[in-house]
This record gives sequence, structure tokens and C-alpha cells, in this order.
Amino acid sequence: MLTNKVFIERLYEGTTIDCKSEIDDIVDAIIEEYHANEICIGEVIGSLCIHGASIEDVAIIYAKVYSKIEEDKVIRITDSDEVNLAEDYD
Repeated sequence: MLTNKVFIERLYEGTTIDCKSEIDDIVDAIIEEYHANEICIGEVIGSLCIHGASIEDVAIIYAKVYSKIEEDKVIRITDSDEVNLAEDYD
């Protein structure tokens, strides 16, 4: 659970999407927003702002959304390892 209260703002409308402060709940809310609109996931992501989440949390949310919608894999590469952000930060 994220430590702050989190809400998602629709930047072009000025409206918000309420969700629980859990990464998977935020991911589900974004995917629900995607299914409710007839635009690509990139446009949905570009039109939302997640208030109350850290940059790391947002990176994980981004990775999980793209993993579920596009089956993309976002990885972090270190000297000795590859970390799949969508799977390894549950």
C-alpha cells in the first residue's frame, strides 16, 4: 500500500478518478479508464496524473498497465540482474 492518499486526475477535464492507495487498484482504475474510451493506451496514460505516488510507484504502475494491455515488458537492468517492473515489485 502506498503511504499517501492517491487519486488520479484527468488532466484535460479537471475531474478525478477515486481509487484505493494500492498499486494494483490504481492499475485497474487506469485500465478501466482505457476500456471506457476509444483511444489508445498511450493517449490515456498521457491524459492522466497520479497524485500522491512516488516516481518509483508511477514507474511500476506504468509497467503493469502496459504489461496487461500490450503485453509489454519494462525492465530495469543492473550490473548483475534484470528486474521486470511489472512482476518483481508485487
